[in-house]
Amino acid sequence: MDKFHNMDLTYYKNLLHSKLNKSDKKQTTIEEYEQKYQELISIYSPAYLNGSEWYVGPSFIEYIQKESIHKILPIKLKVICRILDNI
Repeated sequence: MDKFHNMDLTYYKNLLHSKLNKSDKKQTTIEEYEQKYQELISIYSPAYLNGSEWYVGPSFIEYIQKESIHKILPIKLKVICRILDNI
């Protein structure tokens, strides 16, 4: 018998199931990001925020709506979203 027939299929089914459950987690809405963003910026002083790489102004939603798609940096958005996901 080869290695394939000796595998514990239950183990791999459970592993796949756990991975699928993690990927099914609820998507965060823009309004939820805005709420988290407001909570986050309330912690810091205006001077700190102005020097922060992730700070996009007083409103996350306004930044998304106001800026041209060409001006919004995808990397910056990813950083902000990761920060807000961990709050």
